[in-house]
Amino acid sequence: MKDVITQKDEVITPEIFESRTEEWCREDVLKLAHHFHKFEKAKGQYHRVARFDMKQGNLEEFKAIGKIEKLTVFLSLKEGYREKLTFSPILKVIYDGNKSKEYELKPKTKLDIERERREIGGGKIAAEIVPDTFKEMICKNWEDAEIHIIDDLFHCWGKKDQLDEESIIRVERFEIDRMVEYIDGLRDSLLGVSLYPGIDMNKFNKKEMISFTPVLGFQIDGSQNKEKSGFGLKGVFEFASNEIFAEYLSPCPPTCTQE
Repeated sequence: MKDVITQKDEVITPEIFESRTEEWCREDVLKLAHHFHKFEKAKGQYHRVARFDMKQGNLEEFKAIGKIEKLTVFLSLKEGYREKLTFSPILKVIYDGNKSKEYELKPKTKLDIERERREIGGGKIAAEIVPDTFKEMICKNWEDAEIHIIDDLFHCWGKKDQLDEESIIRVERFEIDRMVEYIDGLRDSLLGVSLYPGIDMNKFNKKEMISFTPVLGFQIDGSQNKEKSGFGLKGVFEFASNEIFAEYLSPCPPTCTQE
């Protein structure tokens, strides 16, 4: 019965949103890494998260809401045990001026993704659908990173607020500050929304930068969207045959925009 309950699409209420995002901010730095892994008792093996997906029911609602004006990925933690993936990002959508919706992006390991692929008789795992420019960042750097460095990926030297003294700060959210209007126009043909965890090794040794680099992917019917690739979006989006990737999400802090 417990497993059945966890499969339901949970509504992210304001209370749940606040609790989970605050838990991310409060969690001990040395405990962050375990939230990205789950333990398989039968084999005595840990599995790392490979992708986060918007649930189907939430996707249909996301496609139907009003004009999207802002998208933000909030980092959050939910309760659980080592047999579960307890890091679960939340996509917050501001639409129609001042309305908002929050959607949990469900964490999955490669084993989860492969099992789903077998069940539906096709599809591709994360390593296969990420275009070449992201394979190193997403599929190799993240997968191959030692567990003990994961805690460091979410911290840098800087200021949380302008009046603060510089100190070690933790990233709390990632903002899409460009091309939201373009994403809004894709929604009719959306088949899925995913978040891919990645590490930018060019930032790893720079103390003022966040090296955790997530990428939002929007799965589409490629045959209907080939013309989109000519819109001068190089450096902002990456186009694959069946997915469009938002390349740069701004970490906040340290690069917060005005609310």
